[in-house]
Amino acid sequence: MAQTRKFPAHRLKVIAVYGAGATDVANFVLEVLKADGRKVAMLADKSFEIAGHREYDDTPYKPTAGLFQRFFAACQKSQVEFAVLEVNNEAMGKSALYNVPVHAGMILAGQSPTTSQTDGQSMEELVQISKFAIIPDGEEFNNLAAGRPVENTLTFGRSRAATSRIDHTKFYKKGTETQLLLGGRRIELATFLANENAPDDMAAVAALASALEIPNDILESGIANYVPER
Repeated sequence: MAQTRKFPAHRLKVIAVYGAGATDVANFVLEVLKADGRKVAMLADKSFEIAGHREYDDTPYKPTAGLFQRFFAACQKSQVEFAVLEVNNEAMGKSALYNVPVHAGMILAGQSPTTSQTDGQSMEELVQISKFAIIPDGEEFNNLAAGRPVENTLTFGRSRAATSRIDHTKFYKKGTETQLLLGGRRIELATFLANENAPDDMAAVAALASALEIPNDILESGIANYVPER
């Protein structure tokens, strides 16, 4: 019990999202978990939400161990099951996730490990400390999965080998539609997010939903519920 009080994250299922577009993906995950009836919290750039109560903060996002621990303590107080975090190089470099049991680590396609040595080290560390790893399906990301259990490493992208495969995409002025092949089933996701990374972001969330055994209809509802801040 003393260990739980000192490290409140031990009572949570922490989902850490890393890379370009992490704010949007953290919000996608939040909405999907809420649609699945889970009690969830999220800490991301510009906003945070705990058990349905949302607040906004325009100060620069600086994810430190102290900030995370205060957030986890608030999550524990509200009896939250899942805590979704946006993480970055600063968080990983300062060991902000020290002694945090990461249930799922998500690496997004908008940022490659080859961009810089720091990026590569941060991505590799997050993947290795995570029970489930969600990574892009591409040669530059292959090393991230080295030594990991295959069944706990899910991929997303456009290749036939991807766990969550992007099959077809339509871009609109105010949104994006994507057709995926997930677990042998074809599903269609639609979002108000309108940018070139939206298909990959939705595919990453679909891979996570598969790991968490969230039904496809719940995934579709959650994705559609996210309305990006303008």
